[in-house]
Amino acid sequence: MLCNWSKAANNILHGVLRRGSGSLSLPTRHESRAISLSPKRSFLTFTSFSQQPQGKPAAAFAAPAALTENAPLPDSSSFSNDLSSVNLTSAQMSRASAQAVRLCARGGRFGDALYLVNSLHYSVHRNEGLFRRQSPKARSGTSQLVPIDFGRPVSPLLSAHSFLHGLIRAGHGKKAARYAELMIHQGFRIRLGTMNAIIHSLTPRVGDALSGGLWNRAVRLNYPRDGPQVLELRSTLVADPHTRTAVRLLQCARSWSQARSREMYHHTISGCLMQGEIIVASLLFGLLVKDWQLRHTLHGSTVEEETTSTDEYVSLYATKMPPRPSSRMMHDILREIENTFARDPDTSDKDTELRHSLQALANIAMLLDTGQLEYGRIAQLIHTMYSCPKTNRKVWIKRNGRAEQVEAYSYFQGVLLRLVKSLKPAGANRPCSLDRRSYHTLLNYTLRHRLSPELATRVLEHMCIHRDPPLQPDIVTYNILIRSGTLIRKSAIAQSALQSLRQHKVNFNHGIMVTPAPAPVEEQSAVKNASREAEQCSDLPLAGHQSTGSSQIELSAQMTLCKPDSAPKREIAASDPHLGAPGSSKMYQRLDLEQLSFPDPIHRPRSEILADASTLSSYIAHLTVTGKPFVVSNVLFHILPELRMVDHPSWGSLTPDERRDYHRETKEARLRRAILIGPYVFTAILNALEKSHKIGLAERVWLLAKQAEKASWTPNFAPDLKPWCLPIHAYTALMRCYASMARKGLALAHRKRKGASVDGDGDEWKPRSTRHKGWAAFVQARKHLKGTRQTRRHPAHRRLGMLLHRCMQSGGQVVYRALRAFVRSPPLMARFREGERPVPDARFFNAALDLFGRHPNMRPRRRHAGRAYWRRRLMTFHGWYERKATRSALWTPAMQELAEFMVAEGFTVPPGFRSLFNGRWVPGSQFLGERPRRLDRRPYAFPPVPSTFRPHGLPDAKIRGLPIPHRHRRRRGAQHLWGKAQCSFGNV
Repeated sequence: MLCNWSKAANNILHGVLRRGSGSLSLPTRHESRAISLSPKRSFLTFTSFSQQPQGKPAAAFAAPAALTENAPLPDSSSFSNDLSSVNLTSAQMSRASAQAVRLCARGGRFGDALYLVNSLHYSVHRNEGLFRRQSPKARSGTSQLVPIDFGRPVSPLLSAHSFLHGLIRAGHGKKAARYAELMIHQGFRIRLGTMNAIIHSLTPRVGDALSGGLWNRAVRLNYPRDGPQVLELRSTLVADPHTRTAVRLLQCARSWSQARSREMYHHTISGCLMQGEIIVASLLFGLLVKDWQLRHTLHGSTVEEETTSTDEYVSLYATKMPPRPSSRMMHDILREIENTFARDPDTSDKDTELRHSLQALANIAMLLDTGQLEYGRIAQLIHTMYSCPKTNRKVWIKRNGRAEQVEAYSYFQGVLLRLVKSLKPAGANRPCSLDRRSYHTLLNYTLRHRLSPELATRVLEHMCIHRDPPLQPDIVTYNILIRSGTLIRKSAIAQSALQSLRQHKVNFNHGIMVTPAPAPVEEQSAVKNASREAEQCSDLPLAGHQSTGSSQIELSAQMTLCKPDSAPKREIAASDPHLGAPGSSKMYQRLDLEQLSFPDPIHRPRSEILADASTLSSYIAHLTVTGKPFVVSNVLFHILPELRMVDHPSWGSLTPDERRDYHRETKEARLRRAILIGPYVFTAILNALEKSHKIGLAERVWLLAKQAEKASWTPNFAPDLKPWCLPIHAYTALMRCYASMARKGLALAHRKRKGASVDGDGDEWKPRSTRHKGWAAFVQARKHLKGTRQTRRHPAHRRLGMLLHRCMQSGGQVVYRALRAFVRSPPLMARFREGERPVPDARFFNAALDLFGRHPNMRPRRRHAGRAYWRRRLMTFHGWYERKATRSALWTPAMQELAEFMVAEGFTVPPGFRSLFNGRWVPGSQFLGERPRRLDRRPYAFPPVPSTFRPHGLPDAKIRGLPIPHRHRRRRGAQHLWGKAQCSFGNV
């Protein structure tokens, strides 16, 4: 046969065969020079493949004639065209051909390498009837290349894999995937490592995704993602061509029973998530779950039945399926869905993201609802489903084999309710065995979202009794019970959980051992000589946190030590008298009627359970909600001895001797312990101090929290601890403290009675720095008012009130400027996730408006003025400015700065403040339109949010505690705000 084929392939293959061993050695110097000097050719495209029926081998995938039609024929007279006389086995010939393919690929001659692979494939299938047909080019004489005659069948598998790896190394992953797909159709069995390498090469890089090009391209392309077609995996759903190729290759491998690995699915799902194709990622995960379920079923059938020839084929088919689905893949998908739920759909693109995320979550929820997804680690799936905002958007699901469209929110809630009701004893038809974290997530869902103690009892009993084997409760179980019982106004649940923890000896030095005395605070007197039990619990470190004080600290009689041997009751009834009041909704009536029953392992666990920082924060929140926040302020320096290093005048109830009695430690050691406390404990303490009106202590805690927050960002300062940031609730709590004291300052300035005392805590304070704001600045400045002369025009109480108002506003500016600097810092925003970042909300801006929106010369606010009143008022100010260029005299730079921050965050200036910016700032004096409605993220059992008009504030909704309306008290004058007592600022 005439051997008309590539000169480079001729030289390389004969050079390898001359060695006589067929080993995979490197080419000689002359061969390498011939390869490097030969002109490089581009390899064939996918359209040049010959179309053959699927399932039957073809003569050649493609011929490089298209690349060499205009080139002269090579002179192959120097080598013999008969390779059958070579004294090599088929295996040696295969290795030599693979080496020649590698050398061609290394030199960039992919057409020549493909020609060798085609020739090897022809040597195996040359006697089949299909290859006796000649192509049109062969019949016309234009095809000048014919397959090489090896004289025997030589396996092309090694050469084909070498050709694919050469394409991958050259950066042609998409081409490698298309050739691999065609090879699979022709009967090649692609190795698992090669498939992993091809799909990994198709995964988009992080740099490309950060540049925005890939994401924008995926958004612009209008691929059909609506209708029942979203329930089936199709490569046309993917916009990016590389990711689309990877999905098509994975589908091809699954259709032709090729071996698939977990890494293949992981790389493909990661590429889809990076491109924003979250629906395709969920469908791929569902495909992996179904394959695993089929493999598990086939493996079970082979074990139970006897081994036959059929079972061997079944076992062989099962080994080619991917292993158990990794929870990491599902977590990656759910994390993207939760990030979408955390953002409000203020644009059309974000609304599309929300619809796609809902559909992706529905695809995974169907696997849980139908029992295809194992009940193991599904805590994050449960959390994502009950975190879905209340929306009327619909998703497609499969029910009884038919596609059906349902509301997404109702469907997710139904799946969760069916999951809770499936928690039956071990002998039930559908046993359900979850891990401990999944039980905790369900417990939180039943108490916080369903507000159902009976469902919570079912979860606890199944976890501790009916599960095989049962799970013992840990500290997370008790923390959920304490926090949930506090929020749903069932304080008996929290008290029972606390009593169970107080029985353990490891918690005798923890903060939960301190409880308020049953007697009223007014009837108690300070007791310096505390009892021995009180002295033992006076040092209240965090879990595992040793005190720095060496002396025994005496506690006030407002606190007592809880006896650990007091056993809690089994059945816990409602404790809030307002829950069962006439006219309450069904939600409150259910809370009043249902009871939570603790199983025995909750009362008497087998092992000691150590309380942690979350327990402390939950207990502080419980004391605050139940009207006992003063307990926190009395033991604050014993809970946080690190507060002593803060330069601040407020020391609470500590005596001067107690202030000096502590170990001298380095600032680094104390900051590391403060980082260990975490942001949530600081936030709970700030909230308690705000409720107890301890502005000085709250400011001191804030300064320590900000130092610890900044220190946690320092590399290698606390390597074992994760960096954290204060949530927005901490900023809001301190801003409310400043607003409350600023109102008192204005009330003091408008008093008619003369005379005021300026004595108080901090008179002996010697500041180390003069750059203090807030309460510290007020304490430092009021010392100069002691010796000043009081006049009729400028009385002391008026100067003191205005000084207090100015100092509180200076502290508020520091708070919101720190928040603004954090929000406008891209590195900090990118460092933390959506739920961890302090994002300004309506509650924070309402507290800031309460602080900066009040002026000494302002009129009292009208609570019942409607929208029409403020609209007419604004039109009046517009007319004054047009006629006389008159602007409001109540405008302040601080209010201007706050309003600009509000508008930049997407909020609108309330109607009561728009007249201040008339003639100064157009966005502040105009109605910018209603802000796009925020997603309703409140619990499932909460009623709809009532629409209220607040002229001096932003509308907000309660999302944590029960939505019980506030009781409005009768308003009194400014004299009542300060009280009849003498003005004193001691122990604030």
